[in-house]
Amino acid sequence: MKRGFKERVILGVLFDFDGTLTLPGSIDFSWIRKAMGCPEGESILDFLSRISDKRQKEEAQRILEEKETEAAEKSRPRPGACGFVNKLKKRGVPVGIITRNSRKNVERSFENVNDLDVSSFEIVLTRDDEIPFKPDPEGIYKAAETFGCEPTAIAVVGDHRYDLEAAEAAGALSVLMENKIQYCDKNWSYDEKVGNFEELEKLLDPLLPLPQGKLPNYLLEEYLSGLPVFSEEMILSPAVGEDTAAVSLEGDSDVLVMKSDPVTFVAKKAGYYAVMINANDLATSGAKPRWFLATLLFPPETAPFQIRDILLELGARLKEHGIILCGGHTEITDAVTRPVVSGTLLGTVARNKLLKKTDMQEGDKILLTKSAGLEGTAIIAEEFSQLLYRKGMSEEEIGRAGKMRSLLSILPEAEIAADHPGVKAMHDVTEGGVATAILELALASRHQVDIELDKIPVYQETEKVCRLLSLDPLGLIGSGALLICCRAETTCSLKEKITSHGIEVNIIGEVGKPSKPGEVIEEKPVKATLNGNPVDFPDFITDELTRLY
Repeated sequence: MKRGFKERVILGVLFDFDGTLTLPGSIDFSWIRKAMGCPEGESILDFLSRISDKRQKEEAQRILEEKETEAAEKSRPRPGACGFVNKLKKRGVPVGIITRNSRKNVERSFENVNDLDVSSFEIVLTRDDEIPFKPDPEGIYKAAETFGCEPTAIAVVGDHRYDLEAAEAAGALSVLMENKIQYCDKNWSYDEKVGNFEELEKLLDPLLPLPQGKLPNYLLEEYLSGLPVFSEEMILSPAVGEDTAAVSLEGDSDVLVMKSDPVTFVAKKAGYYAVMINANDLATSGAKPRWFLATLLFPPETAPFQIRDILLELGARLKEHGIILCGGHTEITDAVTRPVVSGTLLGTVARNKLLKKTDMQEGDKILLTKSAGLEGTAIIAEEFSQLLYRKGMSEEEIGRAGKMRSLLSILPEAEIAADHPGVKAMHDVTEGGVATAILELALASRHQVDIELDKIPVYQETEKVCRLLSLDPLGLIGSGALLICCRAETTCSLKEKITSHGIEVNIIGEVGKPSKPGEVIEEKPVKATLNGNPVDFPDFITDELTRLY
């Protein structure tokens, strides 16, 4: 019987073991009850606890342990169980097991599993622990302490009424994992019911906390589809992978192009970064940046000179690029813990010069200017210089890494590319690194993209910073690098022209087959090779830089 389900944030997931994480049916509880003389409907463990005759109790215990051991030896994980648990761990969601089985048999069962073991779980509670068995909620309270959250923020997943009753008593979210073998009484009370781990993932995904960084593409696409954002004036509408929006102006041959982006990773040079990231995005459409609005949020205890310095930095960068500051808002608020500068930039471009990712075609070459991880390298050198020094990077190397900030503008190469015949689309590398930018390009164009990972350059300073801090440069925020899609026949001349201006550029892949009208785009429409061999394209849930904060 399903109770009224109310959405809540889930900060930990607690699984039953037998029949939930493992395939049901390995233990024949009916046979065990009959062999032990346990009455139907009574808990086997409760029956054991009330046997007073020592010899009878030992025999009943022997029967139970013998059958449990046999079941553990042939136990296999449920389809999707390992993958889902590992996804939770990758997202930083603590996981645990609560079972009425023994720890010995849980450990034996995991010997049949390749992708998980007991150490994969933050807590494993068995009948060997000094806590009452389910349906008593004490085990859930114990797990909540380990997870560092309230019991109400835990999802308890199980296939038996004891799991559901324990969850309800603790105030946790109860999820019944159905199976075709375990008897399910229609009077069992639960919050939600699923039939497999795919359904469980769909249920819990909207309830789990998101990592720092941009909203994941699949969620952005889903939420945008429900908004009334489309109109006849829209030329470029909100979509995954689109850098800008563009609207037609009545009676004008020009198109108004708009971009909004905040600076959240850094406090130093926030004004500089606010101008650069917005100007870079706008330039990918072929537009000239013209008008800028800024919203500046500062934490309590900010001094006036700190606000002044960011505004002066902002003004200097705008003047450098001929952009007019025409409005905004400045506020001190406890809603932020460090300065946040959010910029909105507007520009114009002739209608026939507007670059759109939907104009990409199969066979187009994909070029990348400069290197992966430029912005992240500069930010780390500025914000974590002492950490780099302690890990063995010299002051000279740190200085060179910090100077990569001078490479963050893509305006020179974007201007060259926008005027070059055969260039059909551009996309600048920002949060999530070059790997995320390539994925966004594929999604926005509705094409498969073929990438040679070994052709993506990584400057020496970036490589060392990432190696010392165990970061992947392909997932490191990378403003300053530009992806350009160009017809194959004009690619060489474009490469020569950009190189002649002292800007490094490399061909890293090409555009593959388009998706058919109405066809669902693959979650990962990027095919990658490394030294000619097919490999998985790297996937970053959040930018590598966030791992340092």
